[in-house]
Amino acid sequence: MEQILGEALIPQVDYTSTSYGSVLLKSLQTEKLPELDLLVREAVQNSSDAALDYKESDSVWIDFKYKNFDAEALCEQLGAIGREIGKNRPDIISCKKCLEIRDRKTTGLTGPYKKEELNKSDHGNYFKLIFDSGINQTQAGAGGNWGFGKSVYYRISRAGIVVYYSQIRLGGANDGNSPTEERLVVTMVEDESRDDSILSSIIQSPSGRAWWGRIDTDRNTVLPITDHNSIEALLNIFGLEPFEEGETGTSVIIPFIDEDKTMSDIIPNDSISEDVSARCVWKNSVPLYIKHALQKWYAPRLGNKALNNLDGAAKKIRATIHEDSSKETIRPQNMDCLFKLVQDLYNAALYACKKKNAPECSFPIQIKTQAISIRREGLAPGPVGYVAYAKASKQDIYGLQASLSPYILTGNFNNNEDENEPIVMFAREPGMIISYSIDGTWSKAVKAPINNAGSSSDEYIMAFFVPIVEKKFDADSGCRAAEYGTLGGYLRKCEDSDHASWEDKAKFKLISKIKNNVGKKIAEGTRPAETAAVAASASRLSGRLGRALMPSKGLLAGSNDKKGPSKKGGGNGGGSPSGARTTFKTKDPIWKDGALIIPYEMGMGAKAKRTIQIEAQTEAGTLPPKTWNDEIGSAFPASFSRATAVLRKTDGSEDNIECSLPSCSQQCGAISAQFHIVGGSATVFEISCNVPAQLISGELELITSDKTIECVLKAI
Repeated sequence: MEQILGEALIPQVDYTSTSYGSVLLKSLQTEKLPELDLLVREAVQNSSDAALDYKESDSVWIDFKYKNFDAEALCEQLGAIGREIGKNRPDIISCKKCLEIRDRKTTGLTGPYKKEELNKSDHGNYFKLIFDSGINQTQAGAGGNWGFGKSVYYRISRAGIVVYYSQIRLGGANDGNSPTEERLVVTMVEDESRDDSILSSIIQSPSGRAWWGRIDTDRNTVLPITDHNSIEALLNIFGLEPFEEGETGTSVIIPFIDEDKTMSDIIPNDSISEDVSARCVWKNSVPLYIKHALQKWYAPRLGNKALNNLDGAAKKIRATIHEDSSKETIRPQNMDCLFKLVQDLYNAALYACKKKNAPECSFPIQIKTQAISIRREGLAPGPVGYVAYAKASKQDIYGLQASLSPYILTGNFNNNEDENEPIVMFAREPGMIISYSIDGTWSKAVKAPINNAGSSSDEYIMAFFVPIVEKKFDADSGCRAAEYGTLGGYLRKCEDSDHASWEDKAKFKLISKIKNNVGKKIAEGTRPAETAAVAASASRLSGRLGRALMPSKGLLAGSNDKKGPSKKGGGNGGGSPSGARTTFKTKDPIWKDGALIIPYEMGMGAKAKRTIQIEAQTEAGTLPPKTWNDEIGSAFPASFSRATAVLRKTDGSEDNIECSLPSCSQQCGAISAQFHIVGGSATVFEISCNVPAQLISGELELITSDKTIECVLKAI
């Protein structure tokens, strides 16, 4: 093969804004995410930032190709560096895999490639990607900001070598008629301080950077190869085709992929059991994990047709994974169900931001949407964004399919499965999920489902916050209006270089207020309701039963509770203000000897008599015991086996009643109580008190003949 690249330009002095390769490689080091996650996030973000106008396409097309390449042929083209790799670095030359990330329907690496032609305010896509580092993205609404993300490309390659190939329209026009130009350049970044530095074997005191292309010796710079035949010959080394005529886009080719190293940090050591690890099939290969990572971070946009109906929204992504002869395009139909739910939540929040009705949810659950407002902080009045949230079980999401927990799928391997902490996501307009937060910073006020009386162990709360990025700072907000302009501008500058979190600038509290209000809204919307107590896994209580009865904690919504007259009791009663309203509260239940024991408090208000009834929860609402008996033809599957009622008086004495089957009627002092057989079982517990405004406490003991039936308590 004809020598095309020749010798590399290996500067010994500062050639870019970051002088040394070691600095660039360390710029995006993070323990938060595996390198393949960082790679996917960076690559898709760069492609999105370069997307063409809608008139050109409603999608960004991204192809990931993982395949063998001719390592020896590439080394021949790399001159002295290639000879060093081939002769003395078997750890590199033995890595025969390469990864190509190619986007289409994008602008490509536009802009000048000669330093003297650069615009000081914007170097252009080509120069920023090939040479610059640490220089912020200038495009409004762009996903990238820090200019360090590309360092992950070099860390994935065992040799730190990356090939950049692009086809652009000259003159910046994207009308489809302007002439095109191909550009290809090869670059290398390594830690020059390492003992095994390749560049140190070539020259003394290298900067850790090198470039191949057309060397301009007069200017001590490198220019891209633009000859089509030369580019085609170089692409043949990787088994890749040039861009089609008239097509624009960018190809990032990463050779010498060290598969073992690349996959080694996917799952932290000892974070999950061997059984669960074996079920994480996406950890077994680079293509499988890329497919997983694409869903994890870009579920909001993968094949999301709903984005086409919103002005100003990010384009949907058409992502395809190639391995050898196989090919798979990721669509909502073949996404993991959890990430399809994530897309639904994102759509609900985004549509609310755009003041439109969201598309129908794909799952048998209710998605609620709430406006998030904050006081002060310099923003114009009105909501700063919307949060969409839902409570869903594994069965709601996956049906009868086996599945991993949402925490494993989202990379939260260290989550305590006994807690089921709420998962809160957030993203700016580029639609890349910043994080799957479970540390409570976005959900301080939210009670984990498993800690809600009646909840099941496989039930989860998931939420997605989307800001109104175009919301402006008031002109009188000082530096904020001038520096950030909009909420989106502020959030963009609040992201770390790895885009893994939002953190307020010094003395600002905007993000912290958003987090607090998001948590409050989710808490309000997921608080247990009276007529909808959630089933809890009895296996967490007994280790052997499936589902058990469990009432809600706190006030149960849907009851006939009304504020009664604020009367003080007398005589036998205590006159406690807490009994002046018709309320019903429960405390944490206890599983004992095959029954569920639920402590309760009930305010009698102005009523002389109140009842607590067991009902069955259905999709259409609750089913009373008599209706169950009449329509299904069998006795109601749950019943009271024992119940107590205690009235504590001001003198310290108590009126105390205990009812247990078969004895089902008792009286003591001011109170009386009895069971009623309704629906063929003891499903009603009636309490009477001849003194108004009293607070009755006690325990309810429940048993069930069918633990697959979800039941609730209703106080009347």
